[in-house]
Amino acid sequence: MHEMAIAEQLLATVLETANANAARKVNAVELEVGEMRLIVPEALDLAFEALSAGTIAEGAELKINEKKVVMHCSHCHARFQAEIGNFICPSCGKAEGRIEEGNEITITAIECDVEEDGE
Repeated sequence: MHEMAIAEQLLATVLETANANAARKVNAVELEVGEMRLIVPEALDLAFEALSAGTIAEGAELKINEKKVVMHCSHCHARFQAEIGNFICPSCGKAEGRIEEGNEITITAIECDVEEDGE
């Protein structure tokens, strides 16, 4: 279950960012997860929930948005959306592309309650 290792790194980044911004509670974390990462959203959510227990991120909602695979054909230079297991360019029929999108995990937002000055 590689979701546990991803959840560990995700939680560390969220807590570091929250602490740097004087957050007292993390309410939600929004992610873009590339299809190539083969993440099972429920497993990532469960791992994050278990790891965040006892931290300011306990109970935070994970909002996971899947990002499709986008390729660039190095033969004809077409840009196309691919499916896992089928990386053939629809324009020229070659399988000579590189992945431009869909292999990343990006935190797009962290929603927190922040300490106000004087409180």
